[in-house]
Amino acid sequence: MSRREHAPQAAAAPTAGAQQAALPVPYIGGQVARGGQLGLLGNKDYMETPYSLTSYTEKTIRDQQATSVAEVLTNSDPSVRAAIGSSNRYDALTIRGFRVENSEIALNGLYGLVPAYRINPAPIERIELLKGPGAFLNGMAPQGSIGGTVNVVTKRAAEDITRLTAGYISDGRFGTELDLARRYGERKEWGVRFNGGIDGGNTTIDRQSARNGVGSLGVDYHGERFRWSADIISQDDWMKAAQRGY
Repeated sequence: MSRREHAPQAAAAPTAGAQQAALPVPYIGGQVARGGQLGLLGNKDYMETPYSLTSYTEKTIRDQQATSVAEVLTNSDPSVRAAIGSSNRYDALTIRGFRVENSEIALNGLYGLVPAYRINPAPIERIELLKGPGAFLNGMAPQGSIGGTVNVVTKRAAEDITRLTAGYISDGRFGTELDLARRYGERKEWGVRFNGGIDGGNTTIDRQSARNGVGSLGVDYHGERFRWSADIISQDDWMKAAQRGY
């Protein structure tokens, strides 16, 4: 798999409100953050909590050239394993040996908002993995998983970005992705971030082909006394001759 990116950036200072609501900062290298969201406790540094928490950043997704949230986790964490092959029509994980479905992954702390089969990582800023039971922090998972929980955090326009990515997998599957972020207003209080991508073609398995598309729009407002944000995300996956179990 190979990709080529073109990402000129224009600096734009975030507002004081945006800085206050910022996610935990990444370590040197930028692939893993120092903390993440712990449900009702909010964003916490990993040294301030007794829980086992790992937060993977957008840079990890781009560096791995990942095509799904499950792919990032299985490639990055030794406690996470794929419960089914990636050439199937959906992803499934085990965390510490216990099955976790895509429907048990939270979006900005809320369950029931992500696709049940496969989650495209294009709109995602952070993938936060909490190992072990987490019902006290996040509420009961839809199917009651006890091995761990996953929360994905959507992207926001912290600075102006224009990034175009082109890539290919094997010899017959090509794709492109666009990432745009802008802040507006006298104090840059309004932020808009758009992500869109499509890829498709023949896979490495004979007579199998796939097509994936995603589009997302994240809008936020950070005033002195009021904050507001919203996401619109659309995802479409299609696969011919998907691999099935015996």
